[in-house]
Amino acid sequence: MNSYINGILKFIRNNDKYHQIAMILSLLILLILLLFQLSKIQDNRKLLINAKSDFAYVEERFNLIANKISLNQLINNSENTNSLLTNIAKKYDLLNFQIYEENMQNVIQFDIDDLQKLEILINIFSNESFIQVKNIYINPDSKDYQIKINYVYGDAQRLDLKE
Repeated sequence: MNSYINGILKFIRNNDKYHQIAMILSLLILLILLLFQLSKIQDNRKLLINAKSDFAYVEERFNLIANKISLNQLINNSENTNSLLTNIAKKYDLLNFQIYEENMQNVIQFDIDDLQKLEILINIFSNESFIQVKNIYINPDSKDYQIKINYVYGDAQRLDLKE
């Protein structure tokens, strides 16, 4: 490697000034092109980060709308709040789903193994008006999460969900 560098230096020293100036200018041009390309790479990296952020936002909004439409279909196909809760449990494959009363409070209890489904369900139960969530208890089990939700009936009547 040293002999290669020495050979280049010897070539530069032995040739006239014109060759030296041309070689230096060529190196400067290559350096400028390299810096220009690095700048473009940085700009593209920023654009990519913004595009990923935009995609994540649009995907999140789409999922919210899709879940809202799906919930509206479940509401339309349910006779009362309890049947709606049962239909939600079937749609999201909730394990050991139960609706019962405990100490004069309404309770929904189920097991779930998917955190994304859990996030969707918590959004449904806390943002919709068919029930008003009082407490949510999450107990991580070995492979599932045991969920217990205390609630009262919301805007919709207990026996007449459709307004």
